[in-house]
Amino acid sequence: AATSVRQAEEAAAAEVEAARAQAARAAEAKSAAALEALAAEMNAVELRASQREEEVRAELALQNAAMRVALDSAHAAGAEAAAAEARAELSRLRALLIEAEATSSAAAEAAVA
Repeated sequence: AATSVRQAEEAAAAEVEAARAQAARAAEAKSAAALEALAAEMNAVELRASQREEEVRAELALQNAAMRVALDSAHAAGAEAAAAEARAELSRLRALLIEAEATSSAAAEAAVA
């Protein structure tokens, strides 16, 4: 009877140890699954960050191109304004030349007369 009690105790102890080992394996598997899920989540976050970085770079490139177009337009407008001023100055100088020629002509005629 003592032997069968001891055998029962040993069997119970073996079952408890097997259950502990199974629980430990389950905990390890759960931890491994949790770590894999965390790694997958980190990869997804990294991918989104990389995509956002590319979007920001593309956005900056577009803004840079728009700024260059605006600067080119401003330079062109400035050149047009400068050309208009030069044409106005040329017209003024032509008027002065015509006036000077008329004055010179009148002086020459007065000298001859």
